[in-house]
Amino acid sequence: MSSRIRVASIVGALLLLLIVGALAPVAVSAADTGAAGTGAAGAGAAGTGDVAVNVTVDDHDLDGPTTLFVRLAEPDDAAIEAAATASGPAATTPEIRRAAVADSQRAAVDHLEATPHVTVDHAFWITNALVVTVDADADTDAVDAALEATPNAEAIHPNHELATLDDLPAVDGHGTDGVTTHATSPVIGAASPAVDTAGPTLDADGVDATYGVSMVNAPTVWESRTRGSGARVAVLDTGVDADHPDITLRSDDPDDPTYPGGWAEFDLDGSEVEGSEPRDSNGHGTHVSGTVAGGDASGTAIGVAPEAELMHGLVFPDGSASTASVIAGIEWAVANDADVVSMSLGLATDDESVYEPAFVEPIENARQAGTIVVAAAGNDGENVTTSPGNVRSAVSVGAVDPDREVAAFSSGERVDTDDAWGSEAPADWPDEYVVPGVSAPGVDVESAAVGGGTREASGTSMAAPHVAGALALLRADDPDLTEPAATAVLRETAVHPDGYTTDPDPRHGTGVVDVHAAALAAEHGTWIEGTATFDGDPAGGVRIDSDSGTTVTTAADGSFALPVEPGTRTLSADTATFGTVTESVEATAGDRTSVELDLDRTVTATVTTDQPDTLSSGDAMTLTVDVDHLDGYTVTPTDDSTVAAANVSVTVDDEPLPVGETREFDRFSGTFSVTVTVDGEGELSLEHVFDGSPDPVVRTTGPTTVVAPDTEAFSATDTRVPDRIPVGGTPLVETTIRNDDDVPRTPVVEWSSDGDDWTTIGGGTELAPGERLTVRERVAHDEPPGTMTHRVAVTEPGTTDRTVVATPTTELVDAPAGLDVTETNASTHVAAGETLTTDVTVENAGGEPFDDLVWAEIDGSVYAAERVELSPGESTTVTLSGVAPADRGGYAHRVGTSTDSREDPVYVDLSEYVTDDGHVRANELLNAAADFRGGEIRSGLLLDLAALFRSGDPFPVS
Repeated sequence: MSSRIRVASIVGALLLLLIVGALAPVAVSAADTGAAGTGAAGAGAAGTGDVAVNVTVDDHDLDGPTTLFVRLAEPDDAAIEAAATASGPAATTPEIRRAAVADSQRAAVDHLEATPHVTVDHAFWITNALVVTVDADADTDAVDAALEATPNAEAIHPNHELATLDDLPAVDGHGTDGVTTHATSPVIGAASPAVDTAGPTLDADGVDATYGVSMVNAPTVWESRTRGSGARVAVLDTGVDADHPDITLRSDDPDDPTYPGGWAEFDLDGSEVEGSEPRDSNGHGTHVSGTVAGGDASGTAIGVAPEAELMHGLVFPDGSASTASVIAGIEWAVANDADVVSMSLGLATDDESVYEPAFVEPIENARQAGTIVVAAAGNDGENVTTSPGNVRSAVSVGAVDPDREVAAFSSGERVDTDDAWGSEAPADWPDEYVVPGVSAPGVDVESAAVGGGTREASGTSMAAPHVAGALALLRADDPDLTEPAATAVLRETAVHPDGYTTDPDPRHGTGVVDVHAAALAAEHGTWIEGTATFDGDPAGGVRIDSDSGTTVTTAADGSFALPVEPGTRTLSADTATFGTVTESVEATAGDRTSVELDLDRTVTATVTTDQPDTLSSGDAMTLTVDVDHLDGYTVTPTDDSTVAAANVSVTVDDEPLPVGETREFDRFSGTFSVTVTVDGEGELSLEHVFDGSPDPVVRTTGPTTVVAPDTEAFSATDTRVPDRIPVGGTPLVETTIRNDDDVPRTPVVEWSSDGDDWTTIGGGTELAPGERLTVRERVAHDEPPGTMTHRVAVTEPGTTDRTVVATPTTELVDAPAGLDVTETNASTHVAAGETLTTDVTVENAGGEPFDDLVWAEIDGSVYAAERVELSPGESTTVTLSGVAPADRGGYAHRVGTSTDSREDPVYVDLSEYVTDDGHVRANELLNAAADFRGGEIRSGLLLDLAALFRSGDPFPVS
């Protein structure tokens, strides 16, 4: 490198407030800067004698002192660890950094202080940098050489000067309003774009707020979570009117007019101005501060986080500022534990993007300390951005109007990291990123005016404080929310007007911030995501709302994601064809639940059962209907039917539906049954009308020939009941049903003692013509002494017709005892499917003669019965036989009469493994092990037997 320090990067760039229409960059000549052009800062290796520079002392005429910004190498890990040890365990991250940086600056400060005509004005710790002033009468070559030889120096930058607001002419070609005093002052600057009214809006919660406050969904957070209490925001700007009724400035001492801890003023070399009291050098800072944390004294809520602690750093004293004053403001904010820093300022671009490396380290280090840095993207339109808003570590903000359209002036671009920043970019920055990260209201924004009242202004200056306020609400809601987590949820939950996306674009970023959605995502981490389709195709551009108060518009491919509260959530989608379509989704806490949201609500209907070819008059037929999205159902005979509508009655799921009338449904999907009963004779076809969108669906069923009633289809060939038993006994009813029809029929056998309350006792099996079915069932009743009539009836599935086929009687005697079971001799072990034989001895223990049925059942099913008539004291033995179950295991085997029963276990195919009483002994277990080895039984049975052997318990009986 030559002895002359070369210009490598940004030249002639001025800091300006990012408000449009009232200001623009002042032209600066090459003589003032050393060269023309913009681009990445050159960067040599760190260390003495190889310094990347932006300016030389010789570039200036030295009509007066020249201020430069000297950046030194960051302290390494060892230096940070040493500082942490020396500072003690209670030291904060800023305190540790301050100590480490001070140690690393000593040699550089000594060197520069020893250089003639050079004064070290200020030393930073938020970035390892020094601000130096070179006297007007200095030997420029000697000073340049001395600066290049500064120990630990990495780069030298100009301390960029800021033009005053009044010095900046209107910005041409961006269609902006500039600054307007609300309702009274004239518009300054170019004509404004056509947008909806930007006046106060009454949001969903009934809060009268500016459109910007409502657009970022702050009132919802106020109602359900926080108004910002506990969070702290530092605005770095032109100052603030601390007497404004909507603004409350933080102070460690309310009686101190300098507002310690909440107000600071910085001169151009970055030094804090002692004794400074709050003021606004322009009015811009008051407006920005009002948007962050203003109240509603005017009747309209102007601030996003009205209860947040507001700090203000005046970095534009008397309308001028510098790189050093802004960085000093960041340092002050971090030192005072600000959660968020809001900067609506930047370098003048001259129609080309400006990337100032001096801002990288301060913003990176602020993030490391937990402070979120928000910066406006700029007011130069597409493909041009400015620093600090284009620093990757900042939350950069673009501007939208009341219609969520991006303002023409709003800056944005895709930044090639290497081209823009070179080696100045931290290693973890991506190869490319997008500015802005998010967008927020920035056109005709109403906020506080100096002296009281409000005014409107436009620019990304107005957008950035909306985002700063939103982040303050997030921090207030969760003080432990980290900077990466806060910025991530803010970006992911932003609402893009063109549809859901996680990929930012250079106009919107990821979209307009929605602080309510961000707070939900931060708290629960619960999302519903998926794809919306219509008729199998992606449904793009559809708004979806959740009952958690979050909203998303589907992307062109139908994809969407929105944060919700955990639990059963309802999604509502607005469709042109079907109106509001809802879907219930179970959202898992802390997870992303996927759902395919089918928005097609076209009514569909299928009658899945056919009408029978013939039907006896007085009988009923049942049809099953399968529908989707049904609004109403009507059924009528077709015009060619010869059965009159008056002879047709209909029930829908057992509820009567008059013929020709409509049963209303609420977009029902599922099945229902339609039962049609017909009197008379003739042909009957039915027209079914299913109401729904977009048009009703009509289905026709039939025809059915309705004929005179058939003779009875079933008969009882034999029915047995006890003739005489004690009152309160549970008699056995045994009946054999025959199909007397010439087609297969399915009987359902029912029993009643009074003809009103019917109990199903068997059946349900199809019988061929002439085939018989025997049903046995013990029946409970509450009949008094006397004659009880048993009514045995037959119905068929799906019909309500009941035919009584037998009416035997039983005499109920008021006696204390009946036939007792005194002895049984049943097979303990039996092979599956083989005959099970049981000998049962019964005795009449009462004082009356009794005629009863002795029965035997296995596994709850009666398999045999025998009639027994005994006089008092008489006994007899009967043999009952049936077929053993087909499955291996232990079964409950019971025998009994109407008044007594006895139970013994029966073991099917277990004779090798259990004793007669069901226990497993050593020999039986050995037999089981041998059979297992031979493949005759499976491991599960062997393990069960082994467990029973160990426990001594009998084999379980089902």
